[in-house]
Amino acid sequence: MHRLTDDELLALLNDTESDRAERKETFKGDVPKKARQAVCAFANDLPDHNKPGVLFIGASDAGEPSHFNITDQLLLSLADNRPAVDITIRPKHQTTTPYPQVALQQVLYNAVLHRTYESTNAPIRVYWFNDRIEINSPGGPYGNVTVANFGDPGVTDYRNPNIADVLKTFGFIQAFGRGIATARRAMLTNGNPALEFTITQTAVVCTLRGRA
Repeated sequence: MHRLTDDELLALLNDTESDRAERKETFKGDVPKKARQAVCAFANDLPDHNKPGVLFIGASDAGEPSHFNITDQLLLSLADNRPAVDITIRPKHQTTTPYPQVALQQVLYNAVLHRTYESTNAPIRVYWFNDRIEINSPGGPYGNVTVANFGDPGVTDYRNPNIADVLKTFGFIQAFGRGIATARRAMLTNGNPALEFTITQTAVVCTLRGRA
């Protein structure tokens, strides 16, 4: 990703019409929650800028400094929701999380896309245990996808093509038929056990197990 120069940051700070910048005068009250929402919006990039967004702490809506003091507590608060970084054991910094975000996203997107909406009103269920996450999606395999070939590369079919189109249009998925493979790679890279699927004609249950 392109690293913004000081001039580019200043231009974003002063551009009060830009949706690539969010300004907060302090980091108190409900500001941390709103700041996280802004970061999520930048990450989703619904306007399809393909450019980074910036969260400015200590700036007014007009782009003027609010003279908010930079303290150790502020820096700790800003870092509070970051994953753990191990800088002591290995020669290089290594970021680790119990479950890779990409894998969770892909499995959930698949659950929304491929579940049945016609024969049941049952919700998609996410169960978060101490050692695993289970995602239960109503509706079994559809069309060309069977219990035997579920998850095989190149084997795809779409029960809900309109939902598929919406997810693709708004950037939640980049390419069809790659979600499970992407999730499997992310689990392997993060050091997690392989994804597990329990497949019946009425439901698909995916289990993501935590790092050992």
